[in-house]
Amino acid sequence: MMEEGTLSIVRRGQGYQVRYASNNPHDQDRLPCVCRDEVDLVALLYHCGAEAAAIPQLCADVRHGRMVI
Repeated sequence: MMEEGTLSIVRRGQGYQVRYASNNPHDQDRLPCVCRDEVDLVALLYHCGAEAAAIPQLCADVRHGRMVI
């Protein structure tokens, strides 16, 4: 069973910072994950179960300076 939660993605220089917030209020906080480039970000999103059709739009939004949730 997959965990339920929220990812937020922000561009930081050449890389991306990904934070995870669990929907379970009793779950521990996790440290942010840093992706060195968009290739790493796409791999992480696939691993997390993001829909393949949504990933290009997510990357485009982050590339343009928007925070993606």
